[in-house]
Amino acid sequence: MKDFKESQFYKKIKPCIEKYMPKYTNEGQIIFEHPHEISYGNCGYREKYNSSSCDLLNAINKCGIFVGLLFIKYNYDIIFKQREKKNDNNINNNNNNNDGDYYYDGGDYYYDDGDYYYMCEKNYNNLEHNYNKFIKMKNIGIILTASHNAHDENGVKIIGVDGKYINKRYENYLIDLVNSHLRYIKKNIYCTFNDIINNIIELIIDIFKKEIHLDISDDIIYRNITILDNIIYNYNIHNKIKRNICIGFDTRNSNIHLNNIIIESLNCLNIYKCINNISYITTPCMHFLIYFLNNINQNNQKLNKQIIEQEQYTIHKKDNDLSYLENFNLQNKKYVYNLYYSLHDHILINHVFTNNRTLTKQPLNISIDQEKKEKKKKKNSHQNQYFSYTHIEHICAYNSDQIYFDYFIHSFEMLYSYINKLFNNNNNIMMHVENIYVDCSNGIASLKIDKFQHIFNILKKNICKFNCIEGEHSILNYECGAEYVYRKQQPPKNIPHIIKPNTKFCTFDGDADRILYFFFPQEIEENKKHIFNQKNENNQNKNWDCIINCDIIYNMIYNNNNKNNNINFNNNNNFHTTICHYEKEQRYHYDTNIDTSKKKHIAILDGPKIICLFFLCIIKMLTHIKIEEPKEDISIIDINIIHTAYTNSAFINYINYIKNNILVNIHIFKYIDINITCTKTGMKYLDTLAEKACIGIFFEPNGHGTIYVNINKLHTWSVSLNIYNDPYFIVLQKYLLFFNQTVGDAFLDFIAIELSLSLLNITINDWNNFYTPFPSLYINVKCPNHILTKIKPHPEHEKYLIEPKELQNYINQIVNTVDKKHGRCFIRPSGTETLLRIYAEAETQQKMKDILDKAQKCVLHYIQHMV
Repeated sequence: MKDFKESQFYKKIKPCIEKYMPKYTNEGQIIFEHPHEISYGNCGYREKYNSSSCDLLNAINKCGIFVGLLFIKYNYDIIFKQREKKNDNNINNNNNNNDGDYYYDGGDYYYDDGDYYYMCEKNYNNLEHNYNKFIKMKNIGIILTASHNAHDENGVKIIGVDGKYINKRYENYLIDLVNSHLRYIKKNIYCTFNDIINNIIELIIDIFKKEIHLDISDDIIYRNITILDNIIYNYNIHNKIKRNICIGFDTRNSNIHLNNIIIESLNCLNIYKCINNISYITTPCMHFLIYFLNNINQNNQKLNKQIIEQEQYTIHKKDNDLSYLENFNLQNKKYVYNLYYSLHDHILINHVFTNNRTLTKQPLNISIDQEKKEKKKKKNSHQNQYFSYTHIEHICAYNSDQIYFDYFIHSFEMLYSYINKLFNNNNNIMMHVENIYVDCSNGIASLKIDKFQHIFNILKKNICKFNCIEGEHSILNYECGAEYVYRKQQPPKNIPHIIKPNTKFCTFDGDADRILYFFFPQEIEENKKHIFNQKNENNQNKNWDCIINCDIIYNMIYNNNNKNNNINFNNNNNFHTTICHYEKEQRYHYDTNIDTSKKKHIAILDGPKIICLFFLCIIKMLTHIKIEEPKEDISIIDINIIHTAYTNSAFINYINYIKNNILVNIHIFKYIDINITCTKTGMKYLDTLAEKACIGIFFEPNGHGTIYVNINKLHTWSVSLNIYNDPYFIVLQKYLLFFNQTVGDAFLDFIAIELSLSLLNITINDWNNFYTPFPSLYINVKCPNHILTKIKPHPEHEKYLIEPKELQNYINQIVNTVDKKHGRCFIRPSGTETLLRIYAEAETQQKMKDILDKAQKCVLHYIQHMV
């Protein structure tokens, strides 16, 4: 059997792996600078960035290889389907003497030079026509971001073919790859550096065999990947929907370097052409893009195909895609252009839209004659066809992220049209011109939020951006962003000094998957509406310590009678809002303005408050559906609200009260189960539970979340109740499908929040008064890794420890002593760092602080004792 070290794959990948290994010393024994393993956390790998050897570069290199493996896995059978197609053509032509023959060896088919050119040649007459019937290709995504983490850190996350997080098996492969050097030296103390590299390459070969059943060290299979690269590339040129490995990143300066490592790693797998450098993109947009491109041609009832089915609509990069960079002094901007546009991307066509979003200019098709001649010339030459082939790239082989914005603008227009017809006649929907100040955290939101201008015009919102990236002084997530506001409970830097009362602020994180709202409450609030946490001395239900103003909730759900806020939805045609930097807006003075420089206290509307807002909108739509008593038993759908242990208890009380005291009086909720479920921290855990529900609503307190809907279950239920044609049911579906169905999305949540506030006819102060959260806080305690692994929270919800039991007993004693009725405290290891997180919650600020201080001392004592 041929030694793998003699293979083309080995010769190509070995120097690449060596180049990005972590730092080490070798004085008779190899010792790596960082001896601890790193794990693929809830959001991929995240580490400090260093331009020379470091753990992050090693992780990026291995993720680049693995994303290539997944791309090959989901697309490799195209080669054999091409063979079958050629056979059919040959039979039809009564031609059994093929120019190139395939042969069978050990379970796989291989090709000679003639077949190579047949498969890479374009069938101009029927290629596009047969595309969807003949082959199903898949996109894979990989994004460089550390989200809310500091600017000097970075990370990487792989996005699977379904647009979601990769599964646990794939995570384990990555953990093995990234940490294999540490595991190898533990078993082979006196090994050489070359031994370590060989072991890593053997592991890669082994994963290929296990996962794809391919021996990548076989030169013929390795050569087939070049064939695959060319086949998909040529299909991409002729089809609206493309198939690639999509790479994107946020605004960190290190991304150019890390992006090139991914490309270099993919090149080692013979993948050159099917690499789509999207460059700057929000993380939720990348998730949606993979989901959309892989499912739009399938029977997916969630996706609206109207945009893509427009004859003139195309998906490709255009020469003005990066025009927004002209407004920002971004470091290494020229390299971003080089990543986005290849040397061969010389034919670029722009879309020109009218006000109603229709095309006024037909994009031209590319000329392929020159490339065809070049291929013919190569084919007739005597060179090695597989390794001297010039990789000709063209812009139409790539996807632009513009489809994300076009798709959701179209979806919003449809949703808005229904809301206009249904609710504007019955209710007075509050929609007035107002400024919303948006903290972009010096991140990707600065560059992309403007693309939803059309929606903000409809909503009559002036978006006043601040903390926008403008140059090296604009430091990502520094004293700004959703994580800063949530953790510090204070406003970000650079807010305007003078504002109106109840002025809305929202804040995104670095990659725009989290959103929080906040505002500056007025000093005198004696007359504010207490919807939650009022004392109820007469309440006979011992489980409740508060009452809810049911009249206010009924008013939101049914009729809003504030005619001063009425708006004619049909008179928006001539209205134009703005997106600007707040420093540039015209100043207005009010009788009761607020000086933010003298007022640091803010009211934060976090993930649970966002859930409540969306939940009430869903209730409002369901309540208006007219149903008759069914003659047969009806299957019940579920609305599941998923949260983590960090979620404030006041939120759970609020949802339970609505469920038990409001919804029992609404007829349609006889056929709906509402469940509140706590799960482990980490979006992938909330995501998994939400997907199982008919309607799954999930948000972490930090503002990361969305709503999932099982459209098939919902449709079956509507048919059984004979409500599928009810306009309120239709608007409910459109509302639910406006949310990103792959991951939490700050942009779409932002738009949905504004629409929901208008639909319920409430202000930000009304929203904030849904309930008053109990004082809460969490802190971090450094903990050695060997102790961290011994601290095990409950595997389902993490509300308490199952090991060590003695530590949990001490925590229970602390809570029972300080605040037995409302107190709560739990401990859990961080998923990405060597830290223990301690969360405390109590009736008062002082009680919460007491619990937290005592729990921290208890944990520190435990760590010292274990050391």
